[in-house]
Amino acid sequence: MGRIVERMRAVVARRGALFTLVTALVVIGLYVGLRESGVGLRSEAVGASPTEQAAALAQQGEDDAEPDPDALALTLSTPTTCIVEYASREVHASYRTNDDGEEEEVHDFGDWTSIETVPVAWQVSGGTPPYSLVIDDEPRDPKGEYRGASGSAEVSCALEIGDTYTSDRWGERQRWHSSSPTVDSGLKTIEAVVTDGTGATASSAIGVYAVRRIEASDEVLERGKTYLVFGTLFTIPDEYDMKTEDISEPEGGPSELWVSIDQAPTRAFVQINIETGEELYRCVKMSGPDGSFCAEPSSSPLARSLDAFLEEFSASRGRAPAADLP
Repeated sequence: MGRIVERMRAVVARRGALFTLVTALVVIGLYVGLRESGVGLRSEAVGASPTEQAAALAQQGEDDAEPDPDALALTLSTPTTCIVEYASREVHASYRTNDDGEEEEVHDFGDWTSIETVPVAWQVSGGTPPYSLVIDDEPRDPKGEYRGASGSAEVSCALEIGDTYTSDRWGERQRWHSSSPTVDSGLKTIEAVVTDGTGATASSAIGVYAVRRIEASDEVLERGKTYLVFGTLFTIPDEYDMKTEDISEPEGGPSELWVSIDQAPTRAFVQINIETGEELYRCVKMSGPDGSFCAEPSSSPLARSLDAFLEEFSASRGRAPAADLP
């Protein structure tokens, strides 16, 4: 489901008139307040001159005027979320002879590519054609330049794209990142600027929540972020990061994933059904005279706190990310 965000370009007021209006209103307000309190003031110290009063009234009339329907404006629309996994990186392998006279393989790492994208549609009104746009700091995507009164851009789901360019060296033309992009869950604000044929500009911004797909063990899930864990949405509570651990396939039962609290004061984890994300087992391990055991939540404040954290994690199953999108 798409959202629409529109930002009209305001007419810039003249600095002299604005300063006169603010000065006149502040002084008149001070005058009224002091008169009501019984303090006498000289009229010339608080009154605005006829010229100043006329300027203030003219500015007020300008501020109250209807927006210019011919003013340049830009509207954006996009889905509320996009799924992102990782960035592929170019690797060049070569061989060299080491100090022992043996050949060894050497890897030279290049740029990044293959990051998922999200469609961002634009609509320009007002102004004077032709129109050109810069969206998410790029004037184009692999399909072409951003030009015209309407169109759609394929914007990278990376939270930070870094320096980019397009190339067809892997076959089909792709977006390449010459500096490391930030690929993770989080809110991405996409800013856009349109320039018309006279050089006038208008800007707009829209938000999309990037959800990182997790399909492996030993992955860190940062606190406060929403992830797609083996096909199920989970939001990590704010107190700790979490980590995916062992994956097991018991005979006759569903595949299981262990998800633990990372760097907790004691080991605490849940076991979930990989197919549905449903919690199967929960444990907060404590030490006792007879060794470690899964503690009851009521056994200590720490056990209660960690159990509540795991409960909040499990309760977030399937819930869309909560974010205030611009």
